[in-house]
Amino acid sequence: MEADSCEIEKSAENYQRKKRHSRRKQKNGHTASSTVDLGEELPRWVELKTALQLSDEELAKLLIDRYTEEENNSEKTELHRQQKRESKRYENKSTGYNLNNFNLSDYGVYFPQPDFGDEIIPEEISAVENVFNLNYGNDVESGHHAQHKHMTSPIPIHVTDPCAVARENAFLVYNSCLIQLANQNPPKDCTVKNCKGDVSMVKKNSGTSINFIWTCSKGHIIREWCSQPLLQGQGHLGDLLLAAGIEMSGSNYNQVAFMLKIMNVECLSSQSYDYLKTNFVTPKIISYWMREQTDILSVLDGRDVMLLGSGLQDKKEQLASFCAFSILDYESSEVLYISVVEKKESDSQTHTEKLELLAFTKALHMIQKAGARVVEVVTNIEPRINSYLKKKHPDIKRSFDMWEGAKMVGKSIVEASSKEGCCEIITWLPDIVDHFLDCSNKCADLSGTLWASSDEEAFLDSFVTGIIHHTMNNHQWLSGECSHPPLPDDSKQWLVPDSPAHNQLKQTLLNKPLSSILSNFSTNRTTSGLECLMSYITIYTPDNHKYSFTEYKARVYLAVLDYMHHQNRANELDDDGKEIPCRIFSNYTGSLLTQPKKEAKQYNYIPVIVEKIIGSALNSD
Repeated sequence: MEADSCEIEKSAENYQRKKRHSRRKQKNGHTASSTVDLGEELPRWVELKTALQLSDEELAKLLIDRYTEEENNSEKTELHRQQKRESKRYENKSTGYNLNNFNLSDYGVYFPQPDFGDEIIPEEISAVENVFNLNYGNDVESGHHAQHKHMTSPIPIHVTDPCAVARENAFLVYNSCLIQLANQNPPKDCTVKNCKGDVSMVKKNSGTSINFIWTCSKGHIIREWCSQPLLQGQGHLGDLLLAAGIEMSGSNYNQVAFMLKIMNVECLSSQSYDYLKTNFVTPKIISYWMREQTDILSVLDGRDVMLLGSGLQDKKEQLASFCAFSILDYESSEVLYISVVEKKESDSQTHTEKLELLAFTKALHMIQKAGARVVEVVTNIEPRINSYLKKKHPDIKRSFDMWEGAKMVGKSIVEASSKEGCCEIITWLPDIVDHFLDCSNKCADLSGTLWASSDEEAFLDSFVTGIIHHTMNNHQWLSGECSHPPLPDDSKQWLVPDSPAHNQLKQTLLNKPLSSILSNFSTNRTTSGLECLMSYITIYTPDNHKYSFTEYKARVYLAVLDYMHHQNRANELDDDGKEIPCRIFSNYTGSLLTQPKKEAKQYNYIPVIVEKIIGSALNSD
């Protein structure tokens, strides 16, 4: 019996122990489920949490988001590699010429440096990690028992006139100075009748603004002051203008937030920035440009125009999602149309060439719809655009950039000289390139503004047939002759007729990928007039930032507005009335050029856009 009694007591104790453990587990279930043992990494966790001023939950979310982003970037990198391989296969199949990494200067051939006008240097902007993408401010709390009806001092200023506040100056003020100002003649007693509560001041920040609130111990608000004018239902004016400034300067949120963090200046949260940018900033930028674009098209009716065009993708290689195709008047360099398209509008999911063609066709259609007669289109070497114009608009003259043509011819000669038994071809490289440019120039001078198909035939005969005969010391042929004076027989190492080198030269010049587009260089055109605008777009849309389609369009339009309003600035003069020289980098020549310094930009269009942005925030629900 005693043994049975002991067994029963043990069973009862075990039952009670399990029951207590179950209650304890149930009571602490939430804590247990949210507790993570960091082990030896705990000091590093605490150090990072303290440095970033985050809670455990916020830090965990930040690190998990960073890991997820890196995983996505890894997948994008692999996609980039696959698309790059596809790009190379497509490139070899379509044109056979990749001129990006080919320089004629490596072979002793140098181009003259033309005047490109007012160029700028597109500087690379380093990316800032999202670790600085923090929410710096909290909404202003008025208190659960705050009674605004007893406040006797003026309430904070509300924006009523967008035009005035868009041009109002703002300043950088430090916390200690604000506290000093707030302590000047503060209220000492509650203004509510029969209230004897003690008065104290509470300081709260929201985004880029700071609020001082004087309340008594019973919750009556005596005085309230805000450092920024208030927007009805849309926060503070400073937050809206900071979002507009980031977008309109071509910067990005992470970069500006990092700069402000270094200065210990409060910043609006990334969520607030995205909201203000999406709902107020970019829509007004786009609508402003649309009115400008309408005005430009309205004066084209009945005009004969030569178009200068080029496309620019938002990313390099084949990862581009958007394409901005710019159309300028070739003679005046005035902007005629900007076409921005995204990849989903194209039926091609791999190649940006088709995306560029889509942007070009939209631009051409709008210009023709405005009543202009397009007589010529000048682009870089664009086989798709060339083929489209040839089939759909055979009456429009198609011209390629002559400098790209010289590089293409030069690369073909270099490749030909690498064949077995053809090394002597390389000695003719400078002469062939010079002859190409000379033929293009002479043909354009002879034809003038009136183009005919016979001009292309004359160019091909002078260049291709002339080179084939000249290199073997034969300076007259059935359809023409060399224009140079008689040469001594020992002036050059002539190629032997029908030798491997001479046959390879003929094969290169008559090869279809090259010969089929040579006639497009007969007008001696160049796309250098677009370089300045392309530089502006590159600065406003840096590759290290990811954009939505709407934001990309807005940034492209801002770049175009910057270019349009400042392309004809006068040269800056010193006290003696002399021009001030400056050195600028040319993407076209890859070297520094010395040009007169231009007057400072005025940006007269920016206050107008900012005024419309503020007005839209005031009129929103």
